[in-house]
Amino acid sequence: MAQDGSGFGVGARLPRKEDARHLRGRGRFVADIAMPGAREAAFARSPIAHGRLRAVRKPAGAEARVLTAEDLPRLKPLRAVPDIPGFKACDWPALAAGKVRFVGECVAICLGDTRAEAEDLAQQVALDIEPLPAVTDALAARDGTAALLHEHWGDNVFVERPVEGGDIAAARAEAAVTVTREYRLGRQVGNPMEGRGVLACWDHRTDELTIHDSCQAAHMMRTGFAEFLGLQERQVRVIAPDVGGAFGVKNRLLPEEVATAAAALALGVPVRWIEDRREHLLASPHAREIVYRVTAYADRRGLLLGVEAEITVDAGAYSPWPMGQFLEAGMASRNLPGPYALPHYRVDTYTVATNKPPMGPFRGVARPGACLAIERTIDE
Repeated sequence: MAQDGSGFGVGARLPRKEDARHLRGRGRFVADIAMPGAREAAFARSPIAHGRLRAVRKPAGAEARVLTAEDLPRLKPLRAVPDIPGFKACDWPALAAGKVRFVGECVAICLGDTRAEAEDLAQQVALDIEPLPAVTDALAARDGTAALLHEHWGDNVFVERPVEGGDIAAARAEAAVTVTREYRLGRQVGNPMEGRGVLACWDHRTDELTIHDSCQAAHMMRTGFAEFLGLQERQVRVIAPDVGGAFGVKNRLLPEEVATAAAALALGVPVRWIEDRREHLLASPHAREIVYRVTAYADRRGLLLGVEAEITVDAGAYSPWPMGQFLEAGMASRNLPGPYALPHYRVDTYTVATNKPPMGPFRGVARPGACLAIERTIDE
């Protein structure tokens, strides 16, 4: 009960409205929605991290059930352009065309009466890919010693931004103690109980595309679906049914969802895609692969004078819509000081592209790594 005994407010025990149906197995997720004539989808994905896509060969007799970028002309590349000076934007084709840039990138959407049939069909799709050198190290990508993912950039850096306050040169000159350490964090995925999922259907009577999407922001997704399918927003209705976890992973519009909706529009039948666990680990948004190089300056008594750092974020191959690739670097640089009073502070952040799945938000964006980096440095 709340402290005032009213049963409301901070500390009150309030009933959770969704518990009863979930405890009785009566939840309604994307996979539970029955829709007559629905086709199930699976994706043929690139087994190559970086390469030129020369041809997609469809299984004989099943050509109409395998759709590539050429078969879906209304499908526009996803493109995120955050309002950050110096940010380099890039197209992320919902179905790869011309080039693949990470293992698991979607190349074709395959349709069947069941998911098993669609998967069998996807395994029969032959991809002719000319391999290119893969960029797998964030520091090499940043320093210009690696191949280029997006040639028109001239490098592999999405954006470079400093964050500073005070005079770090003064702290450097005054310090009697200097400690420098490097920390590398491995990639993580969100792994909610329910993976991503989408069911799209065009209603000729209402002139409306209805999309059941396991997502965190239905209104935002509607804007993206409309933009990348060439529809007006009034023609798109996004419904978020029960969602079995998300943690940030389902807060971006990604190629599978848009390609599934495009297939439904092209064929005039409902199309559903349900992500399996392997797909989630392989191609859903990853998080937290960051290199921290931290230097702490202190006087002879151990009083902290300032911190200087480089933060290099391995953001993967593309920039997810709508916010693009800067959230991780921005949060890391602002969380690095932790609880310490720093008269002088400077961080240079680099968000770089590599041949890995794109990075996306994950609960506690950048905080765990920043806490590790500053606390370990202070201990040292």
